[in-house]
Amino acid sequence: MPSFTGRQLRFLDKYLADHDLTTQEDLDNAFNESVIKESENIKSSEAEKTRSDLKRLQELFEMFVDMFKGKKEPTPSHEIWTPKVVHTHMFGFFTTMVDNTAPRKGQLRIKAATLLKWYSMFIRLVVENVTEDGKRIGGLFLKDEDRLTKLKDKILEQIVAP
Repeated sequence: MPSFTGRQLRFLDKYLADHDLTTQEDLDNAFNESVIKESENIKSSEAEKTRSDLKRLQELFEMFVDMFKGKKEPTPSHEIWTPKVVHTHMFGFFTTMVDNTAPRKGQLRIKAATLLKWYSMFIRLVVENVTEDGKRIGGLFLKDEDRLTKLKDKILEQIVAP
């Protein structure tokens, strides 16, 4: 366990006194609530272009999932943004996006910055949309099984791929 300064210990004592975090479930819930709260803070100051890019990426992911399910009609969002469905499709989604997105004129591939933007927007979509039993669990979903790191590694693989 890391050693804390006196100031850090006082903060921790005050925080724990205000919150009943006695079980791992309590800690997970507190983590998830803080991730959701922070993602909501992002919304308030975003540009219109960011909102439209985020919406477009969400629509593309939902179309991608439907395509692999062989559906002609769109699946409701709440059925797509479940842990099982997102885990099944999130890695292939980025490979498909890279393979099927035309690069800028004179370039062989899309820019790494574009792929990193998609990655950061997708993380936000997961945090805001992944639900289980009516409860938003996107932050925990990314933390479990180290999915966030695995997704980042997949993105880096796409950046350096020929």
